Parts: sequence; C-alpha cells; structure tokens
Amino acid sequence: MKVDDNFLIEHFKETLANMRVRIDVELRFVQFLLLFFPVVGLIFTTLYGSSVDPTVFLYICIIAFFFLIIVTFLIQIQICEGHRTYRDLGLSVQKVWKYFKLSEKGAYLENDSVINEKMIDNEKGYGTGKGYIRTLVIIWTISIVFALFILALGILKNIPPSAPS
Repeated sequence: MKVDDNFLIEHFKETLANMRVRIDVELRFVQFLLLFFPVVGLIFTTLYGSSVDPTVFLYICIIAFFFLIIVTFLIQIQICEGHRTYRDLGLSVQKVWKYFKLSEKGAYLENDSVINEKMIDNEKGYGTGKGYIRTLVIIWTISIVFALFILALGILKNIPPSAPS
C-alpha cells in the first residue's frame, strides 16, 4: 500500500490542533472555577451578614456544599475523558513521527535526530503525560476550600453570640 505523505502531514496537523483544544478545555475549566467560586463566595458572605434565618442559611450552605462537590466531580469526569482522547491522539502523533523517522539519527540531521527517541514511547512519550492530574489537583483543591468555606459560614451563622460579660 502506497502511503501518501501529504495525508500524514495533514493528519498530523489536525491531530496537534485537536490536542491543543483538549488542553484549552482543561484550562477553561480552571478559569471558570477561578471566576465562579469568588462570586459564590461573595454571595454567601453577603447572605451570612444578612437577616436570613440561620437554619435556612445552614441548609442553603449544605446544599451548595454538595452542589460544588458534584460539579467538581463532573468536571473531573470530563477532564479524564478528554485525557483518554488526548493520549490516543498523542499515540497517533508518535506513529507519524516514526513513519518519518524523526527520532533516527542521521535521517534528517547529521549525527542527530529531529526529536528525542523518548518522545516515541507508548508509555512515557508524547501525549501520555500526567499533566491532567495536576489540573485535577488544582480544581479539587479550589473546590474543597470554597465548599468548606461556605459550609463554615452556615455553621458560624448558627452559633449564638456570646453574652457580654
């Protein structure tokens, strides 16, 4: 079977573009949370200082706590799904690199290769990294801190003020 180099080059370009989209999606989730949580925090801080019934406020805080955890879990599922696709795309890029012998010394450069041979490794090569785990750690950390903050506000509003001595 004759291989069309131009097809592989176009496939390579489209695959890289698709991989960039996957990275952008992860970053947008983090950006969304960095904007969303302060707004939620401001709303709950305002409610804390208002005349809302403390018991009602506590229930609202508990609901918000679980809502934030569920949303974070759903974001995690989406990021993990995206990483599986990202990994498959990375393996496709590696195949194109192998075809063009970019990791072979002397194929294009005298006594050197265009890319490091480690980049073409199904387990540790291009597209197989664990960067998405760092994103998940950031997202979970932010989510848990804000969820606990909201829950703490609900609990604090229910503590009766101490009598003056």
